[in-house]
Amino acid sequence: MQSVKASCINNFIFSLDNHWTIIGQSMDNHWTINGHSLDNCWTIVGQSLDNQWTLIGQSLDNHWTIIGQSLDNHWTIIGQSMDNQWTIIGQSLDNQWTINGQSMDNQWTINGQSLDNQWTINGHSLDNLFFYCLLYF
Repeated sequence: MQSVKASCINNFIFSLDNHWTIIGQSMDNHWTINGHSLDNCWTIVGQSLDNQWTLIGQSLDNHWTIIGQSLDNHWTIIGQSMDNQWTIIGQSLDNQWTINGQSMDNQWTINGQSLDNQWTINGHSLDNLFFYCLLYF
């Protein structure tokens, strides 16, 4: 099993031939992210107490969709994929953050940043070995 533990607090990632798991949590923003995959049929679920948002995604045969919305922070995340060529775009009015991701043949990149909540997410993958990091300032 190939695994990478980010040098950041409370963030883990494991990968074995696309059988991967993402687990992340935050003390200040009170959120959790959980993901798992078996043969690329994966599910991602995230929720927040303070910011009142939910993130739900699911995939069957890499044709996946991610949809997220928030009541207080007025943000939306929409992602879709067809044959692993996917794009994720998210933005927020109140918290002033953006998330951008794109992939071509499983060689993907995710970047996110926030002004008010002072967080950054960076991830990239080459040949299904990917790295995930969450930084707090």
